[in-house]
Amino acid sequence: RTPRLRGRRMPWLSTLSEASAGALGQLCSTMLLYPLDTSKTRVQASLDQGKAEEEDTKAQGNENWKEWFVSLYTGIETKAVQTIVSQFLFFYTYEYIKKRVKATGRRIQAFDNVLIGMLAGSVNVLVTQPLDTYVTMKQSDVLVRRGKGDDDEEKKKKKKKDVGLYAALGPSLFLSINPGLQYAIFDQVKSFLLRKEKRKNAALSAQQAFFLGAFSKCVATVVTYPAIRGKVLCQSVHGAKYKGLAHAMQKIVELDGPKGLYKGLPQQLTKTVLSAAIGLMLKEKISQAERTFAVLLLKTFSSKSGKGN
Repeated sequence: RTPRLRGRRMPWLSTLSEASAGALGQLCSTMLLYPLDTSKTRVQASLDQGKAEEEDTKAQGNENWKEWFVSLYTGIETKAVQTIVSQFLFFYTYEYIKKRVKATGRRIQAFDNVLIGMLAGSVNVLVTQPLDTYVTMKQSDVLVRRGKGDDDEEKKKKKKKDVGLYAALGPSLFLSINPGLQYAIFDQVKSFLLRKEKRKNAALSAQQAFFLGAFSKCVATVVTYPAIRGKVLCQSVHGAKYKGLAHAMQKIVELDGPKGLYKGLPQQLTKTVLSAAIGLMLKEKISQAERTFAVLLLKTFSSKSGKGN
């Protein structure tokens, strides 16, 4: 009975292990880099501010630096919940679909990885979009408090209420191509490295996982960044002004010029690339530890079953 039990449970256990490792790794990364996340959201959510306003912001920051520092952690509790749920959902769906495809005997190619990543990302978005929108609104709320946008408090409150929790659902579903590209690149290069080093079922080293995670996220972010900025605008406290992603991107070009589509890219790359690199590095190590622990458990269970018989 033991071999049959092992054969039935190991695929499920392996998928659960990958999902929990991915969620825990990304949670640690998100908590560590959260101030960067808040800063890049505020840059992306601001339109046509100009140098005068930048100087005003710096002056306010110097006078109230303690308040500014605390504000960088606005919404961190919700972000923690969103990270755990979204990353677990993504990795579980991603690994589950991959294993189902492999079970048919089909070899997974790079394009298959992109499609699987997009499907996993779409499932993630449909479940966690309200949390993502809430965090973005909380992070960009400082733009309203500083008076960057609406004329009076009533309008500000109305704008906030008008932004639904499923705001920018379309752009978010479209941007599921981002993790699809990221993990397709990561998995393909990882498989190549492990084959080259003849380590079929081993994990990458921490250094390899870090740099590969950074590279894969960098490529995915640069390719999809204009849509990322448009999505943030749609989810911000002023998001009700935009009819959709195309309208938001049109306004960006009108007010900030074509270069405005890439406004905040350095902050986005710094945050997301570091986050992905740290998260994937931790995922590899946590997953490796979980597999080792699972093997020890199975050996213990097998030996006890053998003695019992």
